Amino acid sequence: MKRQLTVDFNRVVRDDLIRGNARRAVPGTTLEVGSTVIVGDDDWGIAPAEIVEYDEASGSLVLRVLDDLKPEAATPSSRSA
Repeated sequence: MKRQLTVDFNRVVRDDLIRGNARRAVPGTTLEVGSTVIVGDDDWGIAPAEIVEYDEASGSLVLRVLDDLKPEAATPSSRSA
């Protein structure tokens, strides 16, 4: 999994909902209500999350975390040494 959106998992709205900002998304990431993105922060790891609310004007997102957090690992290189 590769992070598509950097979030702060401490920005809890309620239960499993967190806040994010579209400006912290990797360019080309689809951001619309109902879509799933891989979110992560530098302290906790990454997880898939569903976009529940999106205010395009401000970039404000509310996301539902869908799974347990996992460590963010670098993708192994396919080149042989």
